Formats: sequence, structure tokens, C-alpha cells
Amino acid sequence: MDISSPRSPRKDGDCENEETEQLKFNNSNKLLVIYANVDSLSNKLEELKFRISSMHPKPHLIALTEIKHKNKWNIDISELQLDGYIIYCNNLQENGRGIVNYVRSDLVCRQYIPQTPFTESLLLELQLQNNFKVIVGTIYRSQNSRPDNDNDLLTFINNFSSSVYDSMITNYF
Repeated sequence: MDISSPRSPRKDGDCENEETEQLKFNNSNKLLVIYANVDSLSNKLEELKFRISSMHPKPHLIALTEIKHKNKWNIDISELQLDGYIIYCNNLQENGRGIVNYVRSDLVCRQYIPQTPFTESLLLELQLQNNFKVIVGTIYRSQNSRPDNDNDLLTFINNFSSSVYDSMITNYF
């Protein structure tokens, strides 16, 4: 996997297990992240909007896994927009459960498309204050994952963690 050169962002362009993390990079940089495995976003979108509207400050990144229903997917990505956020997604038209990341619209962000057989991932480079950059990876692994997919995931994580960038992974294993 090569994450040294970003590509342009893609144009397709009660929450369970919710975790909030604040990472301190230096005295002036903090990143507020919410992660949730939502098991179908369409029926939880209004609750997510309500929760975000009541938060101060607003999260920089909202990372969601299992956004697609297990049996069907017939929603246009534009139906999942959140005010004040730019949406990035992966694997929505394929067989996986899907990943969506919302990045606050006042941040500079680029999506990386890794060259890897592991497809249930989404990598974003966020530029914070003082031009500090961090790569955030959101990963989903099904509990029914095959051994070859597990090996692809381990390779992906090893390559990601050995990159020269400051990085963070949100995941559902």
C-alpha cells in the first residue's frame, strides 16, 4: 500500500458503540473524533444529526462503519449529508457494509486510495492548525471475515502503521 501520494477526494461524494476521542498533537492542535458502528445509517441519521447539533465544539471527524443495511442498499449518498460536513465514503456500491467519514467543512482534507486488496477501509489526510497533518484510517472487519481477508487486513495495518505520517485508526473488528 502506498499512502505517500494522495489522490483527489472521491465525488461519490441511538448510535451503537459510540466512542469519542480527543488526541493532543501539540499545545495548539486537538482532534475531536466520533466513531460508531451504526449497522445501517439511514434509520439512525436523524439521531446522529441531533447528537451533533448538541455538541460544542463540533467533532472534526465522524467515522462510521456498517452504514449499509445487511440485505439492501438503495440510498443515494447525497441523502446522507450532514450540514457543516463534507462526506467521504468507500465501498458503497460493492458488497461490503460501507464506511462513511464526515469531515468538518472548515478543515482541509484529502482522501487516499490505497493500492491494497483490503477494501473495507477509508484513509483521510486532515490538515490541522499550523499545517500539522494526520492520516486517519477507518477500518471495518466483518465478524464473518475469511482468513485471506484477515491477512489482507493485517498487511494493510502493518503498512499503514509504518508510514511516515502521524496516524490514527478507528475500527470495528
